[in-house]
Amino acid sequence: MPGPSPGLHRALLGLWAALGLGLLGLSGDALMATTTATASAEQEGARQLVCNVTLGGESRETRENVTVYSFPEPLLTLSEPNAPEGTMVTVTCAAETQALVTLDGIPAAAPGQPVQLQLNATEKDDRRGFFCDATLDVDGETLSKNESVELRVLYAPALDSLGCPERITWLEGTEVSLSCVAHGVPPPNVSCVRFGGAEVIEGLMRVAREHAGTYHCEATNARGSAAKNVAVTVEYRPVVAELAASPPGGVRPGGNFTLTCRAEAWPPAQISWRAPPGALNIGLSSNNSTLSVAGAMGSHGGEYECAATNAHGRHTRRITVRVAGKWQWGGGGMRLM
Repeated sequence: MPGPSPGLHRALLGLWAALGLGLLGLSGDALMATTTATASAEQEGARQLVCNVTLGGESRETRENVTVYSFPEPLLTLSEPNAPEGTMVTVTCAAETQALVTLDGIPAAAPGQPVQLQLNATEKDDRRGFFCDATLDVDGETLSKNESVELRVLYAPALDSLGCPERITWLEGTEVSLSCVAHGVPPPNVSCVRFGGAEVIEGLMRVAREHAGTYHCEATNARGSAAKNVAVTVEYRPVVAELAASPPGGVRPGGNFTLTCRAEAWPPAQISWRAPPGALNIGLSSNNSTLSVAGAMGSHGGEYECAATNAHGRHTRRITVRVAGKWQWGGGGMRLM
């Protein structure tokens, strides 16, 4: 059958556009009509589309089956999105259609019905997530949509040993901050004050021995407060603060002398000595801080070194002992001049 003339083509195109019926395409002797239809909720279910063409007194038609369905996102709601601790919270998962919903793996009793979960909100439930899944069968195909929500639980501050230890150790000369972290919702404000002082300790500081002591830390939010005492220990390298001889200035042969070594360190330093070669019969106190010689001889004269050592370093200091003079023999035995 011959197709319409070019003039008729143009007329049809103009009429189709004027009626707002969609698009009408021309390809050789063929006409192709395209239109768009919007389905309404009342039209849900199985429907049939019919395309009918009449030309020169003859008609042709073709039919296509189509299923109209509605499948919006599932509705997942919390009765209390920000629930104070101890509040009963209801979680509801529902769908607007005949979809089957599942809340955290718990399915509804039947399609189109909601499923609910109730809980007594505790600190452990804060930031707990809930997952709502909806499935809909359409012409043998299963469609799926989901939604998720997070619960916030409001609770009073807590200062535990992980975020705020009872004991803290710093090293002299390093930069630190007194960091005491509190748990709580809303996030607590934390302040620390040294006992006997009023200034709040904030930011970085260079550690000095004077920073050792006990600090009182307090955390507060809208739900309450918590307090804790923190003991700060400052460790530092050893320094031999004093090395002295008694008697000072030297000793005569046969006399007694004592060397005392005092170190400042934390943790306490271990004391060790280096004596002149050949110096024998040297006595040490229980903590090695005192070296003593009874009946000094010439070999005891010379340089003595005291060393203080701990985990953070070593420090030494030296002193020279003079053994000088003559033995004098008398009736009662020898005596010193």
